[in-house]
Amino acid sequence: WAVGGDVLVVPSTVDGLDISLYNDYTKTTPVQTGEYAYPWSYVAEPYVATTMEAQNADSEAWYKWTVEGHTQGYGQSIDVAFTSVGWNNVLLTEKKNGKVTSSVAIKVMVKYVRREIRSMTDLDRERFFQAISIMSVVPTETGQGIWGSKYKSKDYFNRVHLYYGGTADCDHWHQGAGFVTSHFAYTLMYEAAMQAVDSSVSMPYWDFTLESTFYTPNDWRNSVSTRGKV
Repeated sequence: WAVGGDVLVVPSTVDGLDISLYNDYTKTTPVQTGEYAYPWSYVAEPYVATTMEAQNADSEAWYKWTVEGHTQGYGQSIDVAFTSVGWNNVLLTEKKNGKVTSSVAIKVMVKYVRREIRSMTDLDRERFFQAISIMSVVPTETGQGIWGSKYKSKDYFNRVHLYYGGTADCDHWHQGAGFVTSHFAYTLMYEAAMQAVDSSVSMPYWDFTLESTFYTPNDWRNSVSTRGKV
């Protein structure tokens, strides 16, 4: 690596300059990496404010941050938004007294994350609902003229699901091994349509097993809807 003619020095010890990354989610629940978890040392999400911090930094030094060859800012920490899924090259340069004293170059794996819908921030949940709302009222042809070919309306997905899974003579999607693969593809297509509207959203999931931790059997028996019926 070289920036502005400077020859960069790569730290040679485990106590040398390093980088940590986090967002509002991973600050409190870090991404688990390593042999039995995700195989990337540095992970971020696209179109989400990501804080990058210099580890083992010198308080008297000057720091410059570069992502994919473009300067992002200066200081011991900065907030950036990655806009490219996949590998992103990040370079942190340290200078002191006008000289490059250290640097670290890392590869950050940028991926969308699907979260349990109740664990999302209010803002992220509302952006998800807003994208769905737009897909409910904007026809496919109109939306593709605005957001591109990946946009599909709610009606498009309704028709596809009925065509493959709603015929009386043969349910191609819900009987047999095809259920998993068809719904993987269907969900991915739906997510891509949402992201055409708002690049920051991803498809959440609903963990229905959580309800069993919220209530006791007596809660169900004494509820207004089930009292005297169960």
